[in-house]
Amino acid sequence: MFEINLVPNIKADMLRKQRMSNLILFICIIVAAASAGVVLILGSIVGGQNIAMANQDQEITCRSTGIGTCGSNYGTAVLKVENIDDFLTIQDQMSKLKVVNSNKLLLSRVFGILDVILPTGDETVEVSELTVDLSDTSLSFEAQGNSVSNIDYKALEVFKKSATKSYYDFGRYQRLDNETGGYVDIPTMCITEAIQNGVLFGIYHQGMEGCEAPLIPDSATGDEDEDVITENSIEIKDIPIRRVYPTQDDKSKYMEENDDNGGGYFFESKCIAYGSDGKFSEAETLKNCPLLASEPVIRDSSNGRDSNDRLVLRFSASVAIEENVFMFANKHMRVVGPSRQNVTDSYTQIRDMFAEKASDCDPNDTQCLEADNGK
Repeated sequence: MFEINLVPNIKADMLRKQRMSNLILFICIIVAAASAGVVLILGSIVGGQNIAMANQDQEITCRSTGIGTCGSNYGTAVLKVENIDDFLTIQDQMSKLKVVNSNKLLLSRVFGILDVILPTGDETVEVSELTVDLSDTSLSFEAQGNSVSNIDYKALEVFKKSATKSYYDFGRYQRLDNETGGYVDIPTMCITEAIQNGVLFGIYHQGMEGCEAPLIPDSATGDEDEDVITENSIEIKDIPIRRVYPTQDDKSKYMEENDDNGGGYFFESKCIAYGSDGKFSEAETLKNCPLLASEPVIRDSSNGRDSNDRLVLRFSASVAIEENVFMFANKHMRVVGPSRQNVTDSYTQIRDMFAEKASDCDPNDTQCLEADNGK
């Protein structure tokens, strides 16, 4: 059997190329159509995103400022809420805790104040009723005065002078930082104040948890020093730091020489003043930090008898105390009077300053009714 190719080779090549061209064109059309579809889809997505973002911007504006076309669906704008600063964020509230804490007032300092301004000894004043108003930091009380000289108004005068001539003092104990070469504050919790032989000291409990303490060298053995206790290679000991300095030179010398415990220690006062001669000036200190904001007010007074049937002077008084005395931020508060001083933050005992209220004079008690108590 014979086959005769009636189509020339050139014609066959042309037909093959034509089919190839048609196939390529078809593929291109498919690719173009697919690309157009993708572009259309992407355009729809972008358009939808723009619309959504525009709506979100409008919602943010409406919810924050209330400006623009805002319907009732958005509620009250945040910036239109009264006292919004009190409700913003937890972080904002946390940042204000320090301020709130610093503005806190310590009621416990009242007893240290009374311990100083109420006279003791030959002239005594005892409180029967006490009211503390921290809104204006004032003390109002019913009291009774008694004097060994039977001139009970003398006890009242001693009280007024003691209160008027009292001042307060506060500050921070500091230690030398070996790393920086400068002085840094010692945490308040690491200090307990005490009066020893009439001199006020702060006892620095070095080594307590939260208090700076140097490591003991590995070569250390045993407890050669009775005042040193070792625990977990931390040196723990109590270091007395003097608080009161008669002169500026005495303070400087103390800072330089008090290094036998491993570093310099001293108290930096916010109230104590020194005169031009470098000596402590009570007058300037009283001017810097007076205990009272104003003169004591004596509202009324009358004769009476106390629970021991002694003739006493009953009176009502109020004293306005400087707010700084009660401020929590003012550490290591001390109240100093003409004859007494008290470290209010370390005050652990209340002396006998309260008494049962004295009774009125009996109509038949001629001695009580006619006594002038030194008027």
